[in-house]
Amino acid sequence: MKSILAIADGGPALEATIVAGGYLSGLVKGQLDVLHVRDSLSLVGNLAAAAMAEGAAALIIEDSQAAVAERSGRARQVYDRLATTLPQARFIDRDGNEADLVVAQGRVSDLVVVGRPGVDERKPEPAYVSATIYESSRPVMIVPPEWRPGSFERALVAWNGSAQAARAIGYAIPILQKIPNVTVLSVGAGR
Repeated sequence: MKSILAIADGGPALEATIVAGGYLSGLVKGQLDVLHVRDSLSLVGNLAAAAMAEGAAALIIEDSQAAVAERSGRARQVYDRLATTLPQARFIDRDGNEADLVVAQGRVSDLVVVGRPGVDERKPEPAYVSATIYESSRPVMIVPPEWRPGSFERALVAWNGSAQAARAIGYAIPILQKIPNVTVLSVGAGR
């Protein structure tokens, strides 16, 4: 494992996600890529419903573009502040569909680090999180906003018997071997 991808979406878990990516990158002596994707559609809630009100669609799009610019600036600012503490790190800034670009970059990484869903009011359930879990075929570490470096004492591995789960766990072995307590969780019949 040599390539860690941390998703810097500009939300509440931004700093923790970058710090966790740096920590893991240092642990395996690898490269850290911090990816920010400017995708204004990812911040537009239910545009179709809002478009029914006259002029609402234009206001929503304008608000979304302003939020994207603000989040992009915040992502770069936090990265720049942390850069001297990150081993072999680089910032990647892209425009486009966030889920597609995160999955594509995730597929050429050994591990993807994302912020925990549900803590960001603008993006409570970012599409890139589930897309990365189900489509990148790579292990995904989900980081809470308050995460800070320390020794890993426990890990929870979600197992569903799929080829994707087997592949992801195989890629995660270098990190799992360094953790004293690893629990495998399987829920459902026939798993």
